[in-house]
Amino acid sequence: MHLRLLLFIWLLGTASAAQGAATLTTLATFNYSNGAIPEAALTLDAAANLYGTTVSGGTSGDGTVFELSNKHRILTTLTTFNHRNGANPYAGLMSDASGDLIGETATGGAGSFGTIFALSGTGHQALTTLVNFNSINGSDSYSTMTSDAAGNFYGTTYSGGTNNNGTVFELNGANHQTLTTLATFNSTNGKNPFAGLIAGANGGLYGTTYSGGTNGMGTVFELTGAGHKTVVTLANLGGENGKYTYGNVVSDAAGNLYGTTFQGGDNGDGTIFELSGSDRQTFTTLANFAGMNGSNPVAGLIIDAAGNLFGTTEKGGAKGDGTIFELSGSDHRTLTVLLDFNGNNGANPFASLTSDTAGNLYGTTASGGIDDDGTVFELTNSGFVVPEPSSYGFPATICIALLSFRRRTCPVAV
Repeated sequence: MHLRLLLFIWLLGTASAAQGAATLTTLATFNYSNGAIPEAALTLDAAANLYGTTVSGGTSGDGTVFELSNKHRILTTLTTFNHRNGANPYAGLMSDASGDLIGETATGGAGSFGTIFALSGTGHQALTTLVNFNSINGSDSYSTMTSDAAGNFYGTTYSGGTNNNGTVFELNGANHQTLTTLATFNSTNGKNPFAGLIAGANGGLYGTTYSGGTNGMGTVFELTGAGHKTVVTLANLGGENGKYTYGNVVSDAAGNLYGTTFQGGDNGDGTIFELSGSDRQTFTTLANFAGMNGSNPVAGLIIDAAGNLFGTTEKGGAKGDGTIFELSGSDHRTLTVLLDFNGNNGANPFASLTSDTAGNLYGTTASGGIDDDGTVFELTNSGFVVPEPSSYGFPATICIALLSFRRRTCPVAV
């Protein structure tokens, strides 16, 4: 009887949260000196501190890594980039087994092709360059890495490699300094992967490319085989089914993949799609963006315990400054705008959302706020159902279990 009462209270609370209006609170605004243009998803640690990056700003104008403390929501700059140690971190952060933060810069470093770095020590303020990209092994890494159960990291580079069309790499070794190129893109199998990867329970890695493929407008792919070196194209994007994807895919409990396209679809403003079937090659467009309900989603999606999908659009909405949305229903066909950005509360969100254990959502906007250099926000009463699945394809930066439960990977049921 006691258990039934607790379950009823939990369900009532969940229903109430879903029925109320979502509320956005601006936690921090950027002013260039403390960073500018945050484009990556946030990382949440066990103490509910948030960590992120800005593409520019800081002492040298080459970007920053910041912490937003849970207790007082004070923004602290952990490091500023100066080109020599890297520049322009578009990617978010990962945590390794020792608690160090691992990230990437798109440019700078020894050859100006970007770096992989670690922040260690008290307060995560000691920066070590782990890898300098050199074009041959990749360049211009925009995506947050993911990791497997053994602590190996996997990521993508937008350019570089044999054909200069981008790569997939593995980072391993005791000090995370051994980089291995797993695959290079050749346009036919995809070109310019902007997004990161998700690791499947079947051992495969899943990702997207911005362009290339049969139609030249992007692909969804799987890396299979020993050492993840075989690229299998799951879908070729183009026109009516959406084109040009910046975001990663996510997976539900059944192994279906979900993603967004930046353009294309019925209205040209982008789409949300599903890949289903045992081979994940059955493509279905679930929603078309049309301006007022959002336009041009850059970010990938996150999924809650009930299977609802949440995301952001860079543009569109009531003010044209972007939206936060939910895609719900048994067939994921009901698109609801949870919030319209208006400039003052932020504008142009590029990044995926991050959830805490209470179902609050956190994110960044690349512009807007007091100085128009971007914001960090919290969205409460969004209807996001927790506890979320143990995996279900969350990118590593937005898997709440990553740090809270000392996990270093987000395997998915695919």
